[in-house]
Parts: sequence; C-alpha cells; structure tokens
Amino acid sequence: MIPPDLRDTLGDVRVLGPVFKDVHIELTEKQATGEAFDLPVFAGGFIAIEPELVVEINQEIKPGSINTADGVTHLVKAVYAGIEMASSPVVDLNSYGPTAIISDIGNQYGVIVGTAIEDWENAITKMETSTSINGELINTAATDGILNGPMSALAFMIDCCAERGITLPAGSICSTGAITGVHEALVGATSTVKFGDVCEMNFTLVDNTKS
Repeated sequence: MIPPDLRDTLGDVRVLGPVFKDVHIELTEKQATGEAFDLPVFAGGFIAIEPELVVEINQEIKPGSINTADGVTHLVKAVYAGIEMASSPVVDLNSYGPTAIISDIGNQYGVIVGTAIEDWENAITKMETSTSINGELINTAATDGILNGPMSALAFMIDCCAERGITLPAGSICSTGAITGVHEALVGATSTVKFGDVCEMNFTLVDNTKS
C-alpha cells in the first residue's frame, strides 16, 4: 500500500511488483500443515514476514479484455493461504518511500503458497490469521481485513498490467496484501503463520547465500 499522504501525488493506493520463479515456493502438504521449512532472505538487509491471501487466476487475461468494475471473482481459480517474504539488501529501504520500494520489485523476495482454501469466499469472512515470531504472538487479524478485500488487489493487478500492455497467463498469482502487518525479523528467527485451522506454516529465516 502507498501511504495515504502520498496517494494523490503518486495517483494510486498500491504498488505492484513481479514474483520470480526462483522465489515462488509451493509448499508440500506436510509443510502447509506444520512441517518446518527454511526461507532464504538477505542477511543484513531488510527482512519482514507478511501473511497474505494468494489468488490464482483461471484464464489468460489480455490487456483491456476485463472491465474490473464489473467484478473479478469469476476469474479466480483458487485462493491460498500464503506468505510474502519482504526482503532487500537495502536494510532501510522502506524509509525511502514507495518509489524506492517499487524500484526494488516491491521489496519482495518470495511468495509462499500454502493450502488452497475451500469455499474461500465464505471461509475467509470467518477466519483469523496470526503471526508468531520466536514463539511470541505478534498479531492476529481477520483474514479478509485488508483494504477493500483481496479482490480489490486482484483488480489492481489486472488494471495495472493492462495499462502496460502485459498479458497475464492463466495460472498467474496475485499476493493480495499483508493481513496481520509487516513484521520485521532477522536471519535465524523462527515463525509460525496460521490461517485458522486451514493452514499452519512453520519456518526459519536463513541466509540466502548459504541456503
């Protein structure tokens, strides 16, 4: 999200960056139900954990082919419990504002895709998401509580790509925004992210030059 005081200047409310294959992690069933795994990050840089809903689209979307004002739910193949790992070699990147963040692909170093949420439209309205770091509960929030809901983020992605002449292939994913917040951590930290009873992700942050 762009801070409210900069939205008029920059002309929007969100920033959008790409997800690259080498930091797109699809968890196994065991990893999505509690088995521990490692997540590589930039040691000495900025590191934060952001639980997010991850939306997969069900069809190719060519520029201008979708009027998002009519809704985008029909474009959803699945919605997953997930995590965006925010990490950058620049430890104070966020202090420079959204134009610096977007130049560093959104201060994003991976999207972790966990369990598909059955009957997601209803389920997320009744679900809570929590983040714990080093055994301490950091925050719990409503899973559908991000600004205007996850479909608003998907619509933004579609419109932003359309303006730039980018076709979204079927199966593209959209990480829809931090649910419990942006939680800074360090290499060696352990974390647990839970999406109700649907998904539990336990992981350790590791140096990406040694993983």
